[in-house]
Amino acid sequence: MFQQPQPGRKVMTISDAFQSRLPNIPQAPNARTGLHSSDFAARHTTPPKFWADRTLSPYVTRAEAALQTQAVRREILGNYMPSMERTFNIRSKADVARAASLYFLHPANIALVAAHPDVDIECLLEISSTGNHVRPDIIYTVKGRVFAVVKFEIMGVIVRGEFDEARLPMTASTSKVNSMIQAAMGNQDRTTFGGNAAKIVKQMAQYSQKHHFNTQYVALFNWDLLFLSVFNSDTTESIHGSLVNRTASDGNNLLKAFFGWLLEAYENLGQSNLSAPGKSGRGASTQGAEAGPGTPQRPAQLQYGPGQIPIAMRTRTQQQAKEEESFNGKGKGRK
Repeated sequence: MFQQPQPGRKVMTISDAFQSRLPNIPQAPNARTGLHSSDFAARHTTPPKFWADRTLSPYVTRAEAALQTQAVRREILGNYMPSMERTFNIRSKADVARAASLYFLHPANIALVAAHPDVDIECLLEISSTGNHVRPDIIYTVKGRVFAVVKFEIMGVIVRGEFDEARLPMTASTSKVNSMIQAAMGNQDRTTFGGNAAKIVKQMAQYSQKHHFNTQYVALFNWDLLFLSVFNSDTTESIHGSLVNRTASDGNNLLKAFFGWLLEAYENLGQSNLSAPGKSGRGASTQGAEAGPGTPQRPAQLQYGPGQIPIAMRTRTQQQAKEEESFNGKGKGRK
């Protein structure tokens, strides 16, 4: 847990932060716990019907490999975390965003840029998609292309039970998947996500659409819970997700998991290599050979030079090849 530096005690480095839980920040008794109303388009976006529970292992393994490289270690050991402010008290979504900027996004961003120093990566606040008013809290871009989106919510809005209702293991059988889809079709929102979760995943699905931000990597964070989602490459009926509780046993890996998720999103150009579970030939990632829970992905960044994005192990169109060449500094190069 983050603590105020004591006399004679060293301050916390970013490296230390990756080994620690996020700090406890109290929620004000009169905090706003209602969900903001979504716009018309979000309300009419088709949500995923369920989520396949992806282990944290691929993200944590990828993060730990990157954190051990010389370039990243130099930055995370030479930069420090801000001290906890006693003024902090979470009473709105804006307070979550402020705390996240200091203690959640900051260390991940320092490590991300250190892992890819020759590429201009941007972390931008409240940028609207072209020609409309869809505006997530955070987008990550490289050369103008969005590869990840982060959505904040207030404490109390995200209820784990509402997500658990829609959960299936990655190894779920075809019959289990079909049963979940049938259950979703019987609900008003056409999803097995319950309560606020149904509304939230509709917004997340909207961010992922091609005419908005065109990335399949969308995360949800309310300080106590982090939901790392990856929309599947072959269907909109389900997503892969990893739900992390800051105060639970896996809370120590929350920041590493987010960093690993960011690395994967960047390296995949924001496009998923995951397929829906429960169908022949599906449920495995074509990058990292994720055959099931607990199987770590190959840390792709170790196989390439600084600033390069590995070519995903998939059949590519000519347009994808051009985009990858541009991202890797080939062709016209960086401006």
